[in-house]
Amino acid sequence: MSIRNITLCAALALLGLIVSGASAASVTATLNGMPEYRIFDTSLDGGASFHRTSAGELHWTRAPGGEFDAFCIELTQRLGYGKYTYDLLPMENNLLSELWGRDYGKIGDADTAAAFQLAVWEIVYDEPALDLKGGMFRIKGAIESQAYFKTAQSWLGELDGSGPKADLLAMSNPRFQDQVTAAPLPASIWGGLGMLAMTLMVKLRRRAA
Repeated sequence: MSIRNITLCAALALLGLIVSGASAASVTATLNGMPEYRIFDTSLDGGASFHRTSAGELHWTRAPGGEFDAFCIELTQRLGYGKYTYDLLPMENNLLSELWGRDYGKIGDADTAAAFQLAVWEIVYDEPALDLKGGMFRIKGAIESQAYFKTAQSWLGELDGSGPKADLLAMSNPRFQDQVTAAPLPASIWGGLGMLAMTLMVKLRRRAA
């Protein structure tokens, strides 16, 4: 696992911020597909190398039941269709929360689904710059005229802390591509997530002191 942005990872148990004995909730879900997406080449090293990537909304079915959507937050790993088990952790990232609160409801086709995913990746890998034309996260080719590029940059430009916020969860697995979602979960899980969130916040404050 190699997520660069520590603000994104504040809620993930990948950086050793969970106290000994704390346990994350988990979910088993089946990835059904990505019906609306665009394909392009992405770079995480400022354009030194590129990899072909599909960008769109991932559709999941949770066991024992319930459908939800998620977006990728880890470009160095991949997923195929099938069943996976993830740890569920509260994600404390204000920009992602605001992006979801402002613009998730605007997704309706391949261009808007790709735009939302691009904005997520830009926040994950290049916060606070939020400029798709620069930084470590890059897109190959002359695509600045494409609708999804313009939409993603427009949504990123609106993020100023004043918009509505969504409660997000990170789906974390060291072997597979991590996801972010706002899916509702069984009520029994939320108590554990609340305690975990408070623990993480305390640990982060102590490290920042």
